[in-house]
Amino acid sequence: FNKSQTGIAVVEFWAEWNAKHECTWLENLLDAEVFRIDLSTDAAKENEITVLPTIIVFNDGEEMKRWEADLSFKMSATIKKVQKQINELMLDKF
Repeated sequence: FNKSQTGIAVVEFWAEWNAKHECTWLENLLDAEVFRIDLSTDAAKENEITVLPTIIVFNDGEEMKRWEADLSFKMSATIKKVQKQINELMLDKF
């Protein structure tokens, strides 16, 4: 993932030690590129990731929406919520 990239991107920041909480439904999202980035990367530091998993929706490199897991590492975001955000961004392009 590169912030200079154009279009809609959904990025999940995660770590191997927390793999049981990864968002396995990300690949089913429509109209967005999907990335899974490890916490140990510069991208995680640049985006100030402090909770895992964290999902961020970017549009043309700009953060549009962020979901962070709760204290038990459970993600409140659902495929429906993330897809709704993508759909709204797609409509804004027209």
